[in-house]
Amino acid sequence: MIGNLQSGILAFIMLLILVYFLNKQKINSMKINKSSIVLLVGLVLGVLSAFLSIGGGPLNIAILSLLFGMRMEAAVIHSILIIFFLKVLL
Repeated sequence: MIGNLQSGILAFIMLLILVYFLNKQKINSMKINKSSIVLLVGLVLGVLSAFLSIGGGPLNIAILSLLFGMRMEAAVIHSILIIFFLKVLL
């Protein structure tokens, strides 16, 4: 049952990521700088990636680009750091 839930959530997230990347030019990104929100987003992304047993790369990059206005190169580096630090903590 948990496997089915994970698969459903993963399919939904991947669909949202696809829609985001296809419409990226039309969507305005935010520039959040508040430390508490940055920490919360990092924890949520890491926990979600761990729960779904995925590396989290596409999800992290989409969220980092959308919420923090990061360019793709910076989002990739930060995504790797999020995954690394959460894997070390868990």
